[in-house]
Amino acid sequence: MSDSLRASYYLADALNHLGDLAGSHAALVRALQAAPRDGKAYHLIGRVLDRMGRTEEAREMYQRGREVALG
Repeated sequence: MSDSLRASYYLADALNHLGDLAGSHAALVRALQAAPRDGKAYHLIGRVLDRMGRTEEAREMYQRGREVALG
């Protein structure tokens, strides 16, 4: 995992804990743009979307994460 990808995860996690869900989501979207085959980013976006009340989109992200993990 690259340093910039790792930094995006830490930023997203911190923003999530601070309640800045939109900022957290944006950081994770950037992480996915850098590493589109990273299942962890999909899972984390799913968690943020769940917190935002966007359960259907969250479910899709969890599913994509599983698909990526299975290869």
